[in-house]
Amino acid sequence: IAIPQATNLSDSLRITELFRRFLDDQESEVNNQLRADLLLLQMLREVELTSRPTASPSGTALANRATNYLKVNWQHSISTAGVAKKLGCNPDYLGRVFRKATGRTITEAIHFYRIQHARKLLLENQLIISEIAAECGYRDLVHFRRMFKRITGMSPREYRQLHLRIHINTE
Repeated sequence: IAIPQATNLSDSLRITELFRRFLDDQESEVNNQLRADLLLLQMLREVELTSRPTASPSGTALANRATNYLKVNWQHSISTAGVAKKLGCNPDYLGRVFRKATGRTITEAIHFYRIQHARKLLLENQLIISEIAAECGYRDLVHFRRMFKRITGMSPREYRQLHLRIHINTE
């Protein structure tokens, strides 16, 4: 793993979640050293992934435009072809450039923004999971749960329960 000395994290929420899991494990009576080591390794790997080399300047600009479009329109039914049409480029080219610049596909990015919104909803209010799924653009609750677990590593319920506990450093 090549860890930079300094970097800007593109998804600090992900590392925060991993760190909270790490703290939760440390506070629990089950102190599994292998699990702690794996969580620490996963946090370091997340930092490494944020420091990937980016695409060419023109490709980076296109990827940034696509990212901005996705940030605004994630809740709509969109696809790579739809984004490419809005940006006036070839879907295959956009997909390659986007993946090189961000490390993920456009579809993965759409799911990421939807799940990021779901994370906020889980923490900020008491909506039931099916209401959160619908508000985030998922018509199928099972698909929402599967995507949430794939992206965060835990179910929506586990995520809500984990973040109800607040870790306070008293000294």
